[in-house]
Order: sequence, then structure tokens, then C-alpha cells
Amino acid sequence: MWEKLKRIWSQSPGISSRSTRASSQTQRTQAQTQQTKPKTQEARTEKQKIRLAIENEILKRKASRFCFFKHKQPAETYVVGWIKTSDGYRYELKVLLGPKFPDQMPRLFVVSPHKAPKYGGGFINNAGLSHKFHTRGKGPNGCVEICHCKESSWDPSRNILSVLIKGVIWCEAHRKYVKTGETIAHFCDELKDQVPDLNNY
Repeated sequence: MWEKLKRIWSQSPGISSRSTRASSQTQRTQAQTQQTKPKTQEARTEKQKIRLAIENEILKRKASRFCFFKHKQPAETYVVGWIKTSDGYRYELKVLLGPKFPDQMPRLFVVSPHKAPKYGGGFINNAGLSHKFHTRGKGPNGCVEICHCKESSWDPSRNILSVLIKGVIWCEAHRKYVKTGETIAHFCDELKDQVPDLNNY
């Protein structure tokens, strides 16, 4: 499957054999149209559609509790699902893909609990960008955004499943942090080599 994915992704976009030159009048008309019409998000490319189809199949097999929601607007396409940690606590995770996935890093949120508790009181939601908590700040409606990867380190060959695995590890680390006060970063380091089977969550 990964060889197929690499092959698809390495192909250069097709070029039409027809001439791409347009008359100056047509160009002016197009420019005027663009000025008068509101900007809309570009549709996904054929490569992106193929990639999303492959991602969907992976999730069906490896993380069946998570569902794909394809939106007409590419920026609104996301994956969402529930997990139950080893101590029985429930989290809802959401991966927002964005219009440029997989070239652009997707974002990972804790949708529920909406407010993630801190050890000793308070909430992680207010921590902002934090290595200690492995957070990137606040997401939609103030929920926690998990730092699953440095944006500069994102590799388009990584799949959504790997992002969700990081999310499950964060949730397990959060539960340990709430009980002990040791940082989420500490427990993430302890758990980073573990690859949980998401179907067991």
C-alpha cells in the first residue's frame, strides 16, 4: 500500500496537450470575474482524493472507532472518534485535515472533555504553547490542541493513523499527569515507543 501511495504522490501533475495561452481579452475577463466574485476554497486535487481514500481504508481497518467526514469545503474535512484510556476515562479526538493535507500538517484537538484538568486544579486549555503539556494552544471553542509533531518536521508520508496514535498516547499521559503531577511531556517520552492498537480503545 505504501509503495502505491509513494508512486501516486511522486507523479507530477498531468499537463494538457492543448495550448495554455489565452487571449488577453479572456485574461481580462477572468481577472474581472475574480474581482467581483467572492473567493472560494479550491477543490481537492485528484492526488488528494486518492490519498484520502487510502487514509479512510486504513482507519476502517486500524481505528474503526474513528470516522471520516468529508466536507464540500476542504478546510472542514476531519476525522473524529472516541477512545477510552486504560483507566476507563473517555476522550473524543478530532483531526482537522485542512485544504493542503497531506503537504500541510493536520491539527489534533481534544474535543471532549472540553476542559482538560490540571494536576492540583485549573485547566490545561489556558496553557497555550507548552512543551510541558505537549500543547499548541487553544483550538475551536477553546478546546486543547495537542502538539503531535513540529510543523517544520511534518512529513507528508505520515498518515492520519499515526496522528491519532500520538493523540492516544497524549490521553494516556494526561491521565497519569492528573494523578501524579509529573509532566505530560515526561509520560509521552515514556510511552512514545508504544504503538497502541486503536481498535482496543
